[in-house]
Amino acid sequence: MTASAGISGVPVYHYRIDSPASVGKTRAMLRELNGKQPVDPARAACAIVEAVEADEPPLHLPLGHLALEHIRNEFSDRLGKLDTWRQLSATADFAS
Repeated sequence: MTASAGISGVPVYHYRIDSPASVGKTRAMLRELNGKQPVDPARAACAIVEAVEADEPPLHLPLGHLALEHIRNEFSDRLGKLDTWRQLSATADFAS
C-alpha cells in the first residue's frame, strides 16, 4: 500500500493486490480475452446512440449476446429464489 496527497492534502491510498486466488484470476481472464471480445465496438457505439436517442431510453443496455444471456440467467435464478419463499414472504402482511 502506498499513499499520495489527494485533494486538500488528504492522503489517497493505492492498494496493489496480486493475490492469484482472487484478483489474479480476474486479471488472467481479462488478459486471455483481450482482443477476442465478441462485441464489435463500432456496433456497440451505434446501439448506445440509438438507445440514448430513443423516446424512452433504457436504464440499462446490455451489449451483445453474452451480456443478455448472463443477465437473463441471473434474473431467472433470482425469480426462482423469490418463488421459493413466496408463501412465507406473504405472511408478513397485516391480517385483513
